Amino acid sequence: MASYGAIQRPSATPRSVTTVDSSDLRDSTTGTNWNDFKRAEFKLPNPTAKGSLILLVIMTYVGSLYLLLLSAVPSSNIIHKILDKRLVLPVIVVATMVELVLTDAGLHLLLTLLVLCLSFWFMLFCGL
Repeated sequence: MASYGAIQRPSATPRSVTTVDSSDLRDSTTGTNWNDFKRAEFKLPNPTAKGSLILLVIMTYVGSLYLLLLSAVPSSNIIHKILDKRLVLPVIVVATMVELVLTDAGLHLLLTLLVLCLSFWFMLFCGL
């Protein structure tokens, strides 16, 4: 076999020969038993939170598709005149709020809107 001029240098530390029990060797080299691992479980606190999460994802998808359609077809009169952003986006926002209230996530919605309003107020009056 050709070495192309490469020379392997000997190790600086001496090798020690140790005897290993064959059962220890088998346990350490065969890999890990995957049943020993604890798997993280994703659990929502209640079933209605799962429903509101699904509805929120759907409404986010619908809004994103509408905005992508606006940018994909910039010269379409139907999309820009009849389906105006000022009409469609508030409808999507109101529909999302109604869905969150109907799935018992109204308290979370109110807290989120409160934090949003307070952050806008802080930015306006504190000059940020």
